[in-house]
Amino acid sequence: MKTSQSFIIKNTGDFCNLRCDYCYLGKDIHDKKRIMDDLVLKKFIKETSELYGTVKLYWEGGEPLLAGVNFYQKVVKLQKRYCKHPSQFENQFQTNGTLITQKWIDFSKKNNFKISISFDGYPEMNNLHRKNIAGISSTAAVIHSLKLLNKANYKPGCIITITRQTATVKNAQKSFHFLINKLGLKQFSINFCCDPLNKIGNKKFTVTNKQFYLFHKTIFDCWVKQGDLQIKIPFIDDMLAGLIGKTPKLCYYRASCEDMVGIDYTGIVSYCPRLPKDKYQWGDIRNQSLKDILNKNRNRDLITQTKLFPQKCKTCPWFKICHNGCLADRYGQENLYYFCKGRMQLFNYLKKFLTNNIGKAVIKI
Repeated sequence: MKTSQSFIIKNTGDFCNLRCDYCYLGKDIHDKKRIMDDLVLKKFIKETSELYGTVKLYWEGGEPLLAGVNFYQKVVKLQKRYCKHPSQFENQFQTNGTLITQKWIDFSKKNNFKISISFDGYPEMNNLHRKNIAGISSTAAVIHSLKLLNKANYKPGCIITITRQTATVKNAQKSFHFLINKLGLKQFSINFCCDPLNKIGNKKFTVTNKQFYLFHKTIFDCWVKQGDLQIKIPFIDDMLAGLIGKTPKLCYYRASCEDMVGIDYTGIVSYCPRLPKDKYQWGDIRNQSLKDILNKNRNRDLITQTKLFPQKCKTCPWFKICHNGCLADRYGQENLYYFCKGRMQLFNYLKKFLTNNIGKAVIKI
C-alpha cells in the first residue's frame, strides 16, 4: 500500500440544489436526498487510518454541504478517534458555494477543512450554465459566500468549467481579472467540457481543440502579466514543471488514475467518478474490507488501460509530460486524448516562452 492516498467522497450522492446544464451526472438525478450512513462512514475512516500515513479526503457531490454540519462533526470525531498522528487526515470541500454561512466557515477554520468553490469565471459567464431548480443563477449566492470567506481571511480555491459557449479569449481575460483582482483569489483550476460522442448528452458543450488552446494560452498570458508567483493555476505549474524536467502533480499528465479512489454514500468503491461506475466499480465496504477491495487483481485492469498509448503518442516529443491525457477524455479506435492537438500547441507555446525568457538550457524536453 502507498503511504498516501486521495479519496473523492460522494457522501451525498448526486443530491444537489443546483441544476447546472453541463453536469456530467445528468439532469434528472439530483432530487433525492442521500447521505452516507454512520456505519459506512465509521468503517471508511477506520480502515483508511490503518492503511495510509496520509489520507486526503475530497468531499464532493452533488453538493456536500447538504449533508449538514453535524455530519462533518461526526467525521472529525471519527478521524480523531482513529488517527495515528494529528495530521493524518486532510479534508477539503468541493462546493457550489451557495450554502456557505458563518457556521460553515467557523467549522472549517476550526477543523482545518479547505474549501474550493465551483464558479465559472465571472458573473455573466457563471449565469449561463449554473442555475438552481427555479432557473435562478448561483452567482449572487456564491459572491455572498466569497465575501464571508474573505472577511474571515479564508482563501478558497476555485474550479471554473468551460464550455463551447464560454471558451473565448475575452472570457478567459475577464475570468482571470475577476477571480484574481476582484475576488482576491490566489488559485483556480479549469475544467473543459468533453463529450464528443454525446455519451452523457453534453456534445453541444464540448470545447474544440482550438478553444482549448486559446483559453489556456490567454490564462497563461494573464498570469505572466500579473507577475505574482503566489497565484497557483495547476495546468501552468504542471506544464512548466514538465518542461524543466520535473514530475507534474496532476494525474492526467502522468497516466496515474490510481492516484484517486472514489467512494459513494452507499459504500461502493471505484476509481475516479469521471469514469463509468459500472465498468470501474470494485467493491462495497459494507461487506468487504477496503484493503481487499483495493488489492484485487481486477483493479489493475484500469492501471493497464491508462498505460496503453497510441502509436502517435510514442513518437510525440511531449509524451513524457502528457501521457495521452485523462482516460475519461480518450476517444476513437486509437483511444487518443481528445485535446491532443490543443495540448501540443500549448506545450509548444510554453516552450517558446521559456526559451525566450529564461533560456533554452532549462528545458529538458
